Amino acid sequence: MPPPPHCPRILKITVQNIGTVTTTITNLTFHTYGSRWKRFKNRSDVNAVISTYRGPQFPHKLEIGELWVATMEQEGEFDDWLKTGDLWCAIHHTLCEKPTQVKIFAPSEK
Repeated sequence: MPPPPHCPRILKITVQNIGTVTTTITNLTFHTYGSRWKRFKNRSDVNAVISTYRGPQFPHKLEIGELWVATMEQEGEFDDWLKTGDLWCAIHHTLCEKPTQVKIFAPSEK
């Protein structure tokens, strides 16, 4: 069931530095892959950069153990990507050439 008008669905993104050194978050992106093979080869079907969100802006320095929290409205195509069951969030930071990716699961609707 869709949310009522003026009551949008919100995605909360929380990132914690669990490493041993300070890092800087430089970007956050979303991706979908058509298969495990495409994900393994890093050949996504959809690439999207987060641009409208509430929270600390990029770049953001993240100390050891510190949290970065942002929220965004789920609208339009984002909901379609979420329904595929194959939506990934990628955190780009200064300590790695490749982003750290986490799969996003849609909440079960009752």
